[in-house]
Amino acid sequence: KTKEATPTAVFTANGTDSGKLTGIAAGMKYRIGGGAWVDITATEANLTGLSACTITIMKSGNGTTTLDSDEQTITVTKAAKLLTLAGGKGSIPTTAAHEFSTDGTAWTPCTGATENLDTGKYYVRVKANGTQLASETQEIDIFLYGDVNGDGKVDIDDLTRLRRYIAESSTVIFPGADVNGDGTVDIDDLTRLRRYIAEEAVVLGK
Repeated sequence: KTKEATPTAVFTANGTDSGKLTGIAAGMKYRIGGGAWVDITATEANLTGLSACTITIMKSGNGTTTLDSDEQTITVTKAAKLLTLAGGKGSIPTTAAHEFSTDGTAWTPCTGATENLDTGKYYVRVKANGTQLASETQEIDIFLYGDVNGDGKVDIDDLTRLRRYIAESSTVIFPGADVNGDGTVDIDDLTRLRRYIAEEAVVLGK
């Protein structure tokens, strides 16, 4: 008896935990990591729930004239997250390896740094590429230091909102409330914002 030919399947990642297995045919089977074998009945298979792992594919012998093939092993990796962006810059240091979204659903490929962004929440991830799964999605806030109410500017309304928050923490605030950029929102932020509104020579942020 002779062995069946070793499969030459191809895995192409298309999400953070998913991808497509092609170059396969009925009579083959695959398994993920050390899991159970799954019979293949079509020329492609959509795989989900993946993380960094190995995919093993084998062609079963016919039981009379051929033996099972040698196993083909595909190594699946997972991209790392983009580094966190400091607030107030209006840009995200992406590269052509990334994609971004404003809603976490529709993705736009990046060609370099993503610049001239309005204040708001953005979603960034490393794109799926070959056998590498897309990274987990990272939320990045673009904001102005001192923009306590999230309206894209710094004015007396922000001072009023921050004063209310200091007195009653249930008041809704936005990331720019951390006026001095030290990671906490407290009386020091209120003092600096008050001085800024009064047109004193102070700088917002770190």
